Amino acid sequence: MMKKSDIMVLMNTHLYACPRCADRMIKQAEKALDRSETKWSKNFWHGVWKKLRSKYQPERVTYH
Repeated sequence: MMKKSDIMVLMNTHLYACPRCADRMIKQAEKALDRSETKWSKNFWHGVWKKLRSKYQPERVTYH
């Protein structure tokens, strides 16, 4: 029987291997940010969006 921790490991592995799913989560957080009306909710969804971007879409810096 799988434990919750096993499922979380599989989900994290899947998201790193499947950029489409990670992109979907990022887009959903962005939509929630656009829909939010209070300052608290805007700050919350901005934090979620920022964490997802940094985790699944790290900025690629190229040096010339």
